[in-house]
This record gives sequence, structure tokens and C-alpha cells, in this order.
Amino acid sequence: MFPARHLMGGGDVPLVPLLSGGPLDTEMARITQFRDENDLPEYVRGDKTGTVAVAHVGDDHFYGTNSGMPTERTTMTAADIQAMRAIMHALGFADPTASQNTQQHFTHAEFAALYAASLRRGTMPEVVELFVDRDTCESCQNHLDRLAGYFGIKELRVYFFNAPPPQPVIYKGRGR
Repeated sequence: MFPARHLMGGGDVPLVPLLSGGPLDTEMARITQFRDENDLPEYVRGDKTGTVAVAHVGDDHFYGTNSGMPTERTTMTAADIQAMRAIMHALGFADPTASQNTQQHFTHAEFAALYAASLRRGTMPEVVELFVDRDTCESCQNHLDRLAGYFGIKELRVYFFNAPPPQPVIYKGRGR
């Protein structure tokens, strides 16, 4: 793979094409399949149907759900929550005086999927694609770049289910 200079943030990022059409549809279908296999309702905006995210890392897929899911359906265990708190501390989000908005994304599907991928793979590739069945919240929008950086990801591409046009929101990993 040939590195390319990223126009917005500098630094070398491998040339990985953006997904579209059939390959994008296949990735998004994984969310529906996960919901079906786990007896989860279809996502409905403004309803308490929870969020599902899937991180595509290499040939593997890692799923995450948010804390709004019923306890027996969440992908985060008690040990994962302890690890999450350690990550929050490492990123400076564990300060009890910090706003809720700087901590909330640690209970969201996007974090859970990236955490699961990191836990299983150890080292993450420079580019990771994340598929989510809803738009990311303000907290995730503001902090996915730092979370990507923590996991060693240089470019995190977030695609949203049924969102036209099918262009991802791209976060440049920063800090650790």
C-alpha cells in the first residue's frame, strides 16, 4: 500500500478507497443482521431502540452497543467498563469536574466497537471504518478524534446507516 499525504491534517495515511455501493451496503447490512440475531428492535430515531456500531478492521468485524440497550444485550461487560474508566483517565476525561459531554461517548456504541477491536487485535491499522445505525451525538463528534488517537488510528471513517450521500465523516486520530 502506498502512503499519501493527507490534505487536511498532514502526515502519511495509506491510500484506502472510500466505500460505496455494494460494499457499503454489505457493511451496513451487518448492523441489521446483528439486531436480528440479538432480538433487538430496528433503530427508530427518537425512540429507545439503542445504537449499534460495527468496526471493520482488516477482515474482522467488531460490534458495539450503547448503554441504552437492555443490560443483557449490551456488548460491554463489567471488566470492559473498568477498562473504559482507565481509558477515560488516560485521556483526561475522568476529572469529576469535567462536563458530562466530555465523558458520555464512553458508553456509546462507537466506543464499544473500537474498544472490542482493540482488545482482540492489539495493534490497530492506520485506517478503520466504523458503521453506525444513527448519526453520532455531539459528544462523539467532539471526541472521536482523541479516541481514535488513543487506539493508534490515524483515520477513522464513520459511515451512517441510510444517510445520503454515503460519504463518511472522517476523524483524524490525535493525542494519546
